[in-house]
Amino acid sequence: MHTLNFGDEDIPVTSVRTLFADSDQNLWIGVGTYGLARREYVTGELKMYSHIPEFSGVKDLPFLRLFSVKKSGDIWFGMYNGGIYVYRKGEKVKHLTTKNSAFLTSDCVSAFYMKIMKGIAGLVRVEE
Repeated sequence: MHTLNFGDEDIPVTSVRTLFADSDQNLWIGVGTYGLARREYVTGELKMYSHIPEFSGVKDLPFLRLFSVKKSGDIWFGMYNGGIYVYRKGEKVKHLTTKNSAFLTSDCVSAFYMKIMKGIAGLVRVEE
Protein backbone atom coordinates (compact mmCIF):
# COMPACT_ATOMS: atom_id res chain seq x y z
CA MET A 1 0.00 0.00 0.00
CA HIS A 2 1.30 3.44 -0.95
CA THR A 3 0.36 6.76 0.53
CA LEU A 4 1.12 9.77 -1.62
CA ASN A 5 1.22 13.26 -0.22
CA PHE A 6 1.96 15.41 -3.25
CA GLY A 7 2.07 18.56 -1.15
CA ASP A 8 5.44 17.39 0.17
CA GLU A 9 6.75 16.01 -3.13
CA ASP A 10 8.21 17.61 -6.24
CA ILE A 11 5.37 16.35 -8.45
CA PRO A 12 2.37 18.62 -8.92
CA VAL A 13 -0.81 16.66 -8.16
CA THR A 14 -2.50 18.07 -11.27
CA SER A 15 0.14 16.36 -13.42
CA VAL A 16 -0.60 12.76 -12.33
CA ARG A 17 -2.15 10.92 -15.30
CA THR A 18 -1.40 7.25 -14.70
CA LEU A 19 -0.60 5.00 -11.71
CA PHE A 20 0.64 1.41 -11.77
CA ALA A 21 2.08 -0.95 -9.13
CA ASP A 22 4.61 -3.47 -10.44
CA SER A 23 5.29 -7.00 -9.13
CA ASP A 24 7.77 -5.57 -6.58
CA GLN A 25 4.99 -3.22 -5.37
CA ASN A 26 6.86 -0.15 -6.63
CA LEU A 27 4.43 2.55 -7.73
CA TRP A 28 5.02 4.00 -11.20
CA ILE A 29 3.49 7.42 -11.79
CA GLY A 30 2.88 9.03 -15.17
CA VAL A 31 3.23 12.73 -14.44
CA GLY A 32 2.13 14.55 -17.58
CA THR A 33 4.84 16.63 -19.17
CA TYR A 34 7.21 15.70 -16.33
CA GLY A 35 7.46 12.15 -17.69
CA LEU A 36 7.70 9.34 -15.17
CA ALA A 37 8.36 8.84 -11.47
CA ARG A 38 8.64 5.74 -9.29
CA ARG A 39 7.90 5.41 -5.57
CA GLU A 40 10.04 2.54 -4.30
CA TYR A 41 8.09 0.23 -2.04
CA VAL A 42 10.97 -0.77 0.24
CA THR A 43 12.45 2.69 0.87
CA GLY A 44 9.45 4.92 0.12
CA GLU A 45 11.77 7.08 -1.98
CA LEU A 46 10.23 8.95 -4.91
CA LYS A 47 12.49 9.17 -7.97
CA MET A 48 11.95 10.93 -11.26
CA TYR A 49 12.93 8.81 -14.29
CA SER A 50 16.28 10.61 -14.62
CA HIS A 51 17.29 9.09 -11.25
CA ILE A 52 16.22 5.52 -12.08
CA PRO A 53 19.38 3.68 -13.25
CA GLU A 54 17.69 1.85 -16.14
CA PHE A 55 16.64 5.24 -17.60
CA SER A 56 20.13 6.74 -17.52
CA GLY A 57 20.88 8.48 -20.78
CA VAL A 58 17.21 9.29 -21.47
CA LYS A 59 17.23 13.07 -21.77
CA ASP A 60 13.57 13.98 -22.24
CA LEU A 61 10.81 11.50 -21.54
CA PRO A 62 7.59 12.45 -23.34
CA PHE A 63 4.09 12.50 -21.87
CA LEU A 64 3.30 9.02 -20.53
CA ARG A 65 -0.11 7.69 -21.56
CA LEU A 66 -0.21 4.06 -20.42
CA PHE A 67 1.56 1.05 -18.94
CA SER A 68 1.46 -2.60 -19.93
CA VAL A 69 3.18 -5.58 -18.30
CA LYS A 70 4.24 -8.49 -20.47
CA LYS A 71 4.45 -12.15 -19.37
CA SER A 72 8.23 -11.70 -19.16
CA GLY A 73 7.76 -9.00 -16.51
CA ASP A 74 8.86 -6.22 -18.84
CA ILE A 75 6.95 -2.98 -18.38
CA TRP A 76 5.99 -1.13 -21.53
CA PHE A 77 5.37 2.61 -21.35
CA GLY A 78 3.25 4.04 -24.18
CA MET A 79 4.09 7.68 -24.82
CA TYR A 80 2.30 10.55 -26.47
CA ASN A 81 4.55 11.42 -29.43
CA GLY A 82 7.37 9.34 -27.99
CA GLY A 83 6.82 5.73 -29.03
CA ILE A 84 7.31 2.97 -26.45
CA TYR A 85 9.90 2.55 -23.72
CA VAL A 86 10.51 -1.06 -22.65
CA TYR A 87 11.73 -1.43 -19.05
CA ARG A 88 13.44 -4.57 -17.79
CA LYS A 89 14.85 -4.40 -14.28
CA GLY A 90 18.65 -4.11 -14.33
CA GLU A 91 18.90 -3.26 -18.05
CA LYS A 92 18.96 0.02 -19.94
CA VAL A 93 15.48 0.85 -21.28
CA LYS A 94 14.80 0.21 -24.95
CA HIS A 95 13.15 3.00 -26.91
CA LEU A 96 10.94 1.87 -29.78
CA THR A 97 9.79 4.40 -32.39
CA THR A 98 8.56 4.40 -35.97
CA LYS A 99 12.20 4.80 -37.01
CA ASN A 100 13.46 1.56 -35.41
CA SER A 101 10.35 -0.67 -35.15
CA ALA A 102 8.36 -1.94 -38.11
CA PHE A 103 5.20 -2.54 -36.05
CA LEU A 104 4.76 1.09 -34.96
CA THR A 105 2.81 3.22 -37.41
CA SER A 106 2.82 6.27 -35.11
CA ASP A 107 4.92 7.47 -32.20
CA CYS A 108 1.70 8.57 -30.47
CA VAL A 109 0.71 5.42 -28.56
CA SER A 110 -2.75 5.60 -27.03
CA ALA A 111 -3.48 1.90 -26.40
CA PHE A 112 -1.94 -1.55 -26.52
CA TYR A 113 -4.21 -3.89 -28.50
CA MET A 114 -4.59 -7.64 -29.15
CA LYS A 115 -2.57 -7.75 -32.38
CA ILE A 116 -0.57 -5.54 -34.65
CA MET A 117 -2.98 -3.28 -36.50
CA LYS A 118 -1.05 -1.77 -39.39
CA GLY A 119 -2.39 1.55 -40.53
CA ILE A 120 -4.24 2.32 -37.29
CA ALA A 121 -2.20 4.87 -35.40
CA GLY A 122 -1.88 4.37 -31.65
CA LEU A 123 -2.94 0.71 -31.36
CA VAL A 124 -0.03 -1.63 -30.71
CA ARG A 125 0.57 -5.18 -29.56
CA VAL A 126 3.65 -7.29 -29.97
CA GLU A 127 3.35 -11.04 -29.54
CA GLU A 128 5.66 -12.49 -26.90
